[in-house]
Amino acid sequence: MVGRDVLMVFKRWPEGIEAMHALNKTFAESGLSRELLELVRIRTSLLNRCEFCIDLHRGVALDLGIPLNTLADLEGWSESSSFSPEQRAALALTDALTRPSGRIDDGLRSELAVCYTQKQITQLGFAIGAINAWNRIAITDQALTSRGET
Repeated sequence: MVGRDVLMVFKRWPEGIEAMHALNKTFAESGLSRELLELVRIRTSLLNRCEFCIDLHRGVALDLGIPLNTLADLEGWSESSSFSPEQRAALALTDALTRPSGRIDDGLRSELAVCYTQKQITQLGFAIGAINAWNRIAITDQALTSRGET
């Protein structure tokens, strides 16, 4: 039901969705791995409690071959050994950019610099910003649809 309802947003403002899809297309061309991007998308969606996006991106992640136990560990990623140093740095950045109290401190900045170029860090920031926007679009759309508005 949630998935079908969220599709109403495509009818309400197709130009906005088109712009979001154009941004998403750039991530496929960024050089960041699809697996990393899906981990970031799921982690962001977990923090934002966006059930539609969690379900959607878990399915994509499984199709990419990311193990189910790795996906289950995303909730408490910082205590898990399932993630590489690069993934851990990206997940820490995800938390910092998604949580209201989050910030990029010197430790995170150093961790990111070891794993990524400045361009890649910027690309990750855009990817995290985009999934945060998608989460809010889906949550807003679900609220409107549950009230019977189309």
